[in-house]
Amino acid sequence: MTIESIIQYYTIALFGLVIVFLLYIVYSMEKKMSSMSDEINELSGAFDKTCYGLEELNKHVETSIKITLSQQAKNEMDELQKKV
Repeated sequence: MTIESIIQYYTIALFGLVIVFLLYIVYSMEKKMSSMSDEINELSGAFDKTCYGLEELNKHVETSIKITLSQQAKNEMDELQKKV
């Protein structure tokens, strides 16, 4: 074996190791992105539930306000009728 063939052998081996290392990095990043995607989907679902809950709460508050205002108006009308 000549020096040139030894250098070529080690160069090819080094490039092979670099390729394997880069493939490992790509694989680990793909797994991390997949887990992050799952977490985002879970958070999105929780956010949708929260939005729905807030909409329902808003409806209940509006209904409560309408009922309270109508009761106050009725009480004021009753007081006016008593005065007349």
